[in-house]
Amino acid sequence: MDVLTRIETCQHVRLPRAYRAFAERGYLTHPGDSYLWVHEAEWIPLAEVAEYEWPSYAQPKQGLVPFAFAGNGDLWCWNSSRMTGLKEPAIVYCPHDCYEGHWHAPSFIGWLYRLSLEYASSMWHDEAETKQNVRDWNALVREFGPAKWADDLDEVLARSPFEYEFGPRRMKERGLLTDKELAARVSRAFGADYVGAPFVWNSHGDPSGG
Repeated sequence: MDVLTRIETCQHVRLPRAYRAFAERGYLTHPGDSYLWVHEAEWIPLAEVAEYEWPSYAQPKQGLVPFAFAGNGDLWCWNSSRMTGLKEPAIVYCPHDCYEGHWHAPSFIGWLYRLSLEYASSMWHDEAETKQNVRDWNALVREFGPAKWADDLDEVLARSPFEYEFGPRRMKERGLLTDKELAARVSRAFGADYVGAPFVWNSHGDPSGG
């Protein structure tokens, strides 16, 4: 049994076509010449996805399958309990230090599209590097996702960086789009229920006990 089939068998999830392609191309294997760096996400090794062991602080809701993690240990998970109109499990963000995360995307490539927007809204790197990273991700969005998502990223890439203010304290940020624009694009692409939509992932901290 190959490792992708083992993931599906052990985790009771049907892997998205794009994720399978990423694995077959070596994008998920570190170290490796083809490893794909993604903003705020490191790939969990395939064998570990198949037999993932949750940390002691977690009592995850049914259907959660981690596939990547942020540098601070927060998890990106498929939620096989919610199949979307794109015939994939929805993706949720599960912070390690809070029982409540949020619904992030209705598909794997939608997750990459949204991460690209989030990366472009806050300039972690200089303009040239930022745009090259977004171009690399957008090539995959265009290959596997709806053309309108890739067209949307092309429009963002055509911009020059600018400074804007956000939040009640009017903090300054520099990016290719504002936080409000980001939310509007996510709402347009996925639906309003993916903007600021909480998801209680850890039953240990669920006040409802569910």
